[in-house]
Amino acid sequence: FTCDSGNCIDLIKRCNNVQDCSDYYDEKECSLIRIPDAYNKLEPPNTTMYTRTDVLSIHQIDTTNMLIELTFAGATRWTDSRLSFANLANGTRILVPHEVSSNIWNPLRHIINENSFIGMVYHNEQTRRILAKAITSPKPFKFDGKYEEMLWSGNETELEVRQRYRVQYECLFDLRKFPFDYQECHMKRHLKFDGNKVLRFITDRYSNKYSGPKVVHEFEIINTTSFSKWNKHSTSFIYTISMKRNYTSQIISIFFPTWLLSLLAYLTLFINLSNFNNRFMGSVTFLLVLVSLLGSLSNSLPRTTYFKYIDCWFFWYVTNNVFIIA
Repeated sequence: FTCDSGNCIDLIKRCNNVQDCSDYYDEKECSLIRIPDAYNKLEPPNTTMYTRTDVLSIHQIDTTNMLIELTFAGATRWTDSRLSFANLANGTRILVPHEVSSNIWNPLRHIINENSFIGMVYHNEQTRRILAKAITSPKPFKFDGKYEEMLWSGNETELEVRQRYRVQYECLFDLRKFPFDYQECHMKRHLKFDGNKVLRFITDRYSNKYSGPKVVHEFEIINTTSFSKWNKHSTSFIYTISMKRNYTSQIISIFFPTWLLSLLAYLTLFINLSNFNNRFMGSVTFLLVLVSLLGSLSNSLPRTTYFKYIDCWFFWYVTNNVFIIA
């Protein structure tokens, strides 16, 4: 690169935010992205989008209201053949200034969190960043411009947008095997587009990650997976969290007390038959305590049309107590 003074510096030092020319000439007119006049930022390019989701923490797993609340960092990479780029350091991601990034197509503007609760999607604008990275060597150098610059086409440059979210997603828990149940919660994100476009999410082995604690509330996180699907009008990315319930507390608070109450009700049969009143009142009292325990547990679980394993457990002991009373 030729400085205004006539001195020359390595072309890679052009627009690197360091004064290499004595007159700062190498940092003038540093446009990173060349946007053509006919460019429409609402029109998506024909591209594949490599997406990555890193769940940073899970704040809430609510089986009563069937929801999961979490914070995640999302990143999506794509190319836009309509653009051209200049002054990129090969292999290094460079931050695109906000005044420039606001004028190009950005997938985040069009992605919908499909199974999130309305009004429960929060994103921090300060965490949104768009970066550019050259993935090939620059075009053959030409001497017909105002400045000597390295240039790349849109197909040779990868754009990446990153942002953090806090979202409440609907999670349909299957509680038949409660409290020995395994659950899967899905984060569904999709993007709609004109059928003439070729636009799709692509997942790979780096597409999902979980960075939070292994145990959240009464669940243990087992695994996270992701996959994508595509049709003529939309593309979707689905992130799945697999978890199992830690049932130790349920054994202590549910199974042991019900078994103990049933045992005490059975022991009333050993009271002398002449003392019938105490015998009868004892077994009835244990039955009432058992039913109230069942009621308090039912309030902590969603009402379901199907029979849960825990219902079978209580049904057996309630029926057993009735037979003892009889």
